[in-house]
Amino acid sequence: MRSMTGFGRGTGEAGGGMFLAEVRSVNHRYLDVVVHLPRELAELESRVRRRVRSQVGRGRVEVSVIAPTGPERGRGVRVDTELAARYHKLLQDLADHLAIPFQVDARFIFGLPGVLDVYERPVDADRQWQAIDAAVSAALGALEAMRTQEGEVLADALQRSLDVVAACLQRVEDRAPLAAAEQVVRVQSRLEALVGGAVQGESRFDVMPALERADISEELVRLRSHLGQAAACLPAVGPVGRRLEFLAQEMQREWGTISAKAFDPVIAAEAVTARVAVEQMREQVQNIE
Repeated sequence: MRSMTGFGRGTGEAGGGMFLAEVRSVNHRYLDVVVHLPRELAELESRVRRRVRSQVGRGRVEVSVIAPTGPERGRGVRVDTELAARYHKLLQDLADHLAIPFQVDARFIFGLPGVLDVYERPVDADRQWQAIDAAVSAALGALEAMRTQEGEVLADALQRSLDVVAACLQRVEDRAPLAAAEQVVRVQSRLEALVGGAVQGESRFDVMPALERADISEELVRLRSHLGQAAACLPAVGPVGRRLEFLAQEMQREWGTISAKAFDPVIAAEAVTARVAVEQMREQVQNIE
C-alpha cells in the first residue's frame, strides 16, 4: 500500500553536465501527469510521461527537469565576417569622400545590425534522453520510497479503524439473536394489548412482518465480507485506494441500514460507533494510491 503524497529527486549525467529531476505527487482520483522540460527538450515529454505511468498508478504527479548549462546547450553567437567587411569598406569610402580621418574600432563594427547573430544552440534530444531517463527514474524511486513509507502509516491507521468496526460487528452479531427474541415479545405484547387478550393460533403470524423488517442478518453477512476484503488490501503492493474507497462506502451504507432497522438500543449504539470509524476510514483512503 502506498500513499499518493510524496517527493523525489534524482540526477543523470550527459555531456559533462548533470540533469536534475524533481517529482512531486498529491491526491487525485486518477493518474494525472504534468511534465516541465526545458523548451529545447520538449519533444521528450511523452517519454517522461510513459516512464511515470510505468511506476505510478494514481495521483497527480508533477515532474520538473532542469538541464545543465554548458557547451551542449544554451545560446550561441555567429559573426557575419563578410557583412562586417562590407561595413568597413563602406565606412572607409565614406571617410575618403568626406576627406575626414577614418577611425573605427571592432566594437563599432560589431554593434552594426546583422554583424553579430545570437541564436539558440540546437540540442540533440535523443542524446540527452539517457541522462534524463536516469534522473527521472531516480526521482521516481525516491518518490516511491516516500509513498511506501507514508502508506505504512496509513495502513496502521486503517487497521485501527477496521478493528473498531470489527469489534462493533462482533458485538452486534452476538446481540442480534437476543434482540430478535426481545422484539418478538414486544410485538406479541402489543398485539395482545390491541385485541385485549392473548394472541393464539394463526393470529401469531401477524408478528412475522415486523420481525422481517427488523432482520439485519443480510447486512451482517455483507459487512463481514467487506471487512475481510478491506483487511486483504492493507498488505497489497499495487493500487488499492479506489477499492478501499468503495468498500468503505458500502460499509457505511450497511451500517446505515442497520441503524434504521434496529429497535435495540445496544445495536443502535454500536452502529453509531462503527459509522464514525468507517467515516475516519473514508478520509484516510482518500490519500491511498
